[in-house]
Amino acid sequence: MTPLSLEQSLEVSKLCQVIISLDPRIHVVSVVNKNGRILNTKLRNDSTTTNLTPQEIEMLYMQRVLQTSMSKELDAKLSELNYTISYRDFMSEIIFPLLNGIIFIGIDSDVPIQKLIKEILDVIYDYKVNSYHNFISPKTIDNQPTVLLPIHGI
Repeated sequence: MTPLSLEQSLEVSKLCQVIISLDPRIHVVSVVNKNGRILNTKLRNDSTTTNLTPQEIEMLYMQRVLQTSMSKELDAKLSELNYTISYRDFMSEIIFPLLNGIIFIGIDSDVPIQKLIKEILDVIYDYKVNSYHNFISPKTIDNQPTVLLPIHGI
């Protein structure tokens, strides 16, 4: 897997920052690649997420990436996977597929999540659209911009 360019890293960091700013009860937002490696993380200073060792965090993310990857294998038959939710006593996990990786979000378990999920899906959609805007060529065909889609992925 090729490392992210500086521009891609900045966009992923911005994505995490926008998501964590949606609600003060979001504890952690991480973008994780298909190998379970963290590309970027934003977290609040709280004991819910900071009491895990780096190895436990890596194991958690690897599990979620594998789970998401396996669930996406059924997309053709069951429709596209949009997100998964895991409830715990003090924190819920919301996992969103993102290209070849995931966005992991840890929130208070008492947060009403339907509205928050809609807001997060909108942010992710905007991120995907904006990540392609740099690939619009100044050349036009019949006064229409030519769009070149990137080959890279997270």
